[in-house]
Amino acid sequence: MSRAAKATLLGSIVVSGLTVWGVHYMQVREARNMHKGVERDTARLAERALQREREAAASASSSSTSTGSTPGAPSLASSSSEEEKTRQREARALDLVLNREREARFQQLQPTKGWAGEQDQR
Repeated sequence: MSRAAKATLLGSIVVSGLTVWGVHYMQVREARNMHKGVERDTARLAERALQREREAAASASSSSTSTGSTPGAPSLASSSSEEEKTRQREARALDLVLNREREARFQQLQPTKGWAGEQDQR
């Protein structure tokens, strides 16, 4: 085998090896970044659950004091459940808005097929 052939073979082996290593490195880095997102979501959900528990405890203590003073007042109980339903609707609406904003930011970074058409229809 000539020197040129050996150099070409060696060069192609090195380039192939570096390509395989580079792809592997990028996959590992991407997996770590994705896992960080899962950790952030878990922390966010835990914080949201804690906040909901606080709100429920606050509303339970306020409703028990307000309904305790007038026993047998069903209008207070029904109004508090209506208030809770209204709060839940508002929270869902806020989540929807936040999710749309996140989706818009994501699509700026990495557009997916069909998303631009959805934006035109809104």
